[in-house]
Amino acid sequence: MKAHGIEGSSFSEVQEPQALVVGPTRELVVQIYNEARKFAYGTMIRPVVLYGGVSVNHQLQQVEQGAHIVVGTPGRLLDVIRRKKVCVTGAKGSNS
Repeated sequence: MKAHGIEGSSFSEVQEPQALVVGPTRELVVQIYNEARKFAYGTMIRPVVLYGGVSVNHQLQQVEQGAHIVVGTPGRLLDVIRRKKVCVTGAKGSNS
């Protein structure tokens, strides 16, 4: 992200995050999201968290406002992708 600049827009109906982080539990996802917020503080990078057990509508609103980094649990991520609110084709991958 830093080397190539941020991409994406809050004006797009479908968000294409540059980073996608999948965690197995809500607790771990929230911890990762809080760390991402710390790193993004003072920048234009906007992390968003997605997990089950809370209102999907609120989380969808957060996504629609822009999402450069998406952190979530598998079930909620699949739900949001199926709703065509997030497209992961632009996310950068790492095999490590």
